[in-house]
Amino acid sequence: MLYKILLLIVFSFLAVNLTAEAQGHQLKLEKLRKGKVKRTKIFEEGDFLIIRTYNGNRHKGIFAVNDGQSIILEGGSIVQLGEIAKIRKRNGKLFGGIALVFLGTTTSFLGAWATAVEGIFDVDDDNNGEIATAVGLGTLAGGIFMLSIYNYHPQNGKWRLSIVGN
Repeated sequence: MLYKILLLIVFSFLAVNLTAEAQGHQLKLEKLRKGKVKRTKIFEEGDFLIIRTYNGNRHKGIFAVNDGQSIILEGGSIVQLGEIAKIRKRNGKLFGGIALVFLGTTTSFLGAWATAVEGIFDVDDDNNGEIATAVGLGTLAGGIFMLSIYNYHPQNGKWRLSIVGN
């Protein structure tokens, strides 16, 4: 009996959540390659966005759809979709990417230094320096990747920007 009540509660929350999301608008970015959609990024209405326009203005805030071709941000500024040069969400990828680049650079440098020095004082029986160098380079590559996917450039010919929803 208890599991039936729990299942009813879970399905009720799920139905309410899906219904609420189906009623909102979304800003959709589609990455195009050879005329086919390769990747899609969705920004839900109510997300905090940071937008840079072609004339250099920077707008940020929680966004809502104004009409089919423009969005309005929390401060009251209206931005046309055709004016958007860069768009991104505020997230932790910037801090995480910088931290990984710093840790990867430090670890690979210290691993390379340990590899060079360990054979001078005694016989090199372990591979700790080489392992540290490889792990550091992998961490550095991961940090660089996180920093490279930080911004979206919708109007460079590779992305299509549109508003979908009710």
